[in-house]
Amino acid sequence: MGGTYYNGYIYLASALAKSGNTKTETVVSKIDPETYKVISTKTIDHADFSEDGAKLFVKGTKLYFITSKSLANSAPYEIWNIDLEDKTNGFDSETSAFTKVDNLIISGASAIQYNATNGKYAVLNGNNLVVANNSGEPLTTVNCSLSGYNASSVFVDDNYIYVSYKIDNQTVAPIAVYTWNGTKIGTAQIAVPSGLSSYNVQSIFNNGKDLYAVTCSWGGTSTKLWKLTLE
Repeated sequence: MGGTYYNGYIYLASALAKSGNTKTETVVSKIDPETYKVISTKTIDHADFSEDGAKLFVKGTKLYFITSKSLANSAPYEIWNIDLEDKTNGFDSETSAFTKVDNLIISGASAIQYNATNGKYAVLNGNNLVVANNSGEPLTTVNCSLSGYNASSVFVDDNYIYVSYKIDNQTVAPIAVYTWNGTKIGTAQIAVPSGLSSYNVQSIFNNGKDLYAVTCSWGGTSTKLWKLTLE
């Protein structure tokens, strides 16, 4: 499960694994952040994965979806995109669909974010945080492992890169903060609301002062979205 924010709307991805099938569906929803009403949805039928997938990022006006770096049934790593501004063939068109991207600039990543101000990617690949240039060429690689947790997602702003971590039934969501040259600033601990069981925090994304956490639950509702406003 993953999410991103673009031009006033939340885009949320939920993967629906099919037992015994070599394909996995991901539903991407456009959501009004004021009412949490679903405006529209798109479904992607992509290669099966054996770890968490369905991460999203935006570059320019295009929304990108990436599968997990660890895939089942020897399925190839995949990345798909769709335009968010094209009213004829973009996300808001009833007849449009995500298109598979053949020229993978960055492959084998479990999460990607792009910053338009500095023209760089922040890439999560296992326990490594990779900073890459606009062409996808690595500039800096640092180990971002955190004892007792698994690195799960990455989000960015103009000054920093943030890595979020997960573990089953976690009570806090750790977020490690790095500069764009790979220097670690520190790690914040954000409390996870109580009342869930059999869950983890799959990804965290931001919109200025607001943080959104996407959780996966395998004991009930599959996806929940939490919001935290930073003063």
